[in-house]
Amino acid sequence: MVWDEATAPYQTISIVDYPSQDALSAQREVVLEDAMKLTPWDGLVAHQPLGSIDHLRKTVYEMSKKKREAVNATPTKAVNSVNEMPSAS
Repeated sequence: MVWDEATAPYQTISIVDYPSQDALSAQREVVLEDAMKLTPWDGLVAHQPLGSIDHLRKTVYEMSKKKREAVNATPTKAVNSVNEMPSAS
């Protein structure tokens, strides 16, 4: 069915305007860029990758994590909840 604008024209009901926000505080940026670990193996066991290529990939992720921790001098960890993040302001 095609909308018939002659019999039912579009009408603006409301306009919602949000002020711009800075979602990345300095602390949050450090967590997101240096300290947060994110791999497919951090999720539910039922959703973890399978197969030989993925086993190799898991090894590469682990090596990359160790290198990143050494370069940044910051240990990484999986963030499981938004409550573990520093505030945005």
